[in-house]
Amino acid sequence: MYSVFRLLDDIVDLQAPAKARAEVADWRSFFDTLDPSKLNILQHREKAMSLVLVVKKYEIQTFSFIDFIDKGLNVDLEKNRFETPMETESYCYGVAGTVGIACLPIFGVPWQEAKDYAVRLGIGVQWINIIRDVAVDARMGRIYLPTDHLEKFECNETDILEGRSSPAFLDLIRYETEVARSHFRRANELLPNEWRNLLKPARIMGEIYMKLLAKIEKHHYAVLNKRIRLNLFEKAAAAWSALRS
Repeated sequence: MYSVFRLLDDIVDLQAPAKARAEVADWRSFFDTLDPSKLNILQHREKAMSLVLVVKKYEIQTFSFIDFIDKGLNVDLEKNRFETPMETESYCYGVAGTVGIACLPIFGVPWQEAKDYAVRLGIGVQWINIIRDVAVDARMGRIYLPTDHLEKFECNETDILEGRSSPAFLDLIRYETEVARSHFRRANELLPNEWRNLLKPARIMGEIYMKLLAKIEKHHYAVLNKRIRLNLFEKAAAAWSALRS
């Protein structure tokens, strides 16, 4: 399942727009019927056949894949700016919250009982991805941070696109880290205690991303100058912290 999400993501990021739209449309038709013959590329068809087995075995809701395309990938293909925080949040649901919903049955958790948690956690994770990858996205002409927030801090869009870390940009990113943290707080409030143990993989991921956010803060929000990452030891420490909680 992960390899399919990864493939779809790469189609949008690495292919020419016209080719990407055609391949995404093929996958969209496949998810409507779970019929691999809908896919024109042989390697995609073979991957889809494997996915069908997983979907049926775990009773994964296909709406999560459809929303991934309709509210995530197709948005990426048509837009490179979001005006309001709600638009950015909707996009975060599309590319990340949907993945969380699809994972729940594999963890052994009824999706209806942890859907809200998975969605909110996905939004928090993706918001941190947006903060971390702001320079990478800018080089592709994309700014996912809400335009309303840029205006609030009088942050010039050109500074982001040209990699200038102005005081206004630093104020903006400092604010966005608190937005991301608020999504994680809400996710923790929505965590169903009955399924806490089975949701360890999700909780570990959340802790890793919170540690990444802390490292971004420690590096004074220098996301335009370098891509801040956690090393293996830092990831392991975050995982251990989540397992102990």
